[in-house]
Amino acid sequence: MQEGEFRLGLDIAREDACPPPTVHYLGQKMATATNQTSVLVVEDDPGLNGLLSDLMEMSGYRVLRAFDGTVAYDLIGEEHPDIVTLDLMLPGMLGQEVLNRAKNDPATRDVRFVIVSACTQSLSEADRGLADALFSKPFEIDRLLEEVERLSNCAA
Repeated sequence: MQEGEFRLGLDIAREDACPPPTVHYLGQKMATATNQTSVLVVEDDPGLNGLLSDLMEMSGYRVLRAFDGTVAYDLIGEEHPDIVTLDLMLPGMLGQEVLNRAKNDPATRDVRFVIVSACTQSLSEADRGLADALFSKPFEIDRLLEEVERLSNCAA
């Protein structure tokens, strides 16, 4: 397999057995969450939002999606996801503002945030301290999935 090539395969058992599917990414078995940790994917690029959402769902997470900051902030308050993957450059409300508001609200301050953005250098040191993980675009998908799994285990 060449660098930059994406391959995803599923081993699916008989339909009546219904175990969680075994997911392979780049030839490696992906962990499957069975505790229904919820992940809110906040990304304004429809292609990347779809890819991240699909990968999270195939890993066993309950996935919520938002394409702008205002909707993301509202969903965080209404749904209380365990983990948020957050782009910074968003329409409606910038990711930094979503992060700051959520972390300063007693009802949502325990939500885990994974920043996934091309503009990570624009984050202040204080904002960096609020995030649980930081990924600059382009990023390695398998490392992001490992970090979400780690945070999922912390939240459980």
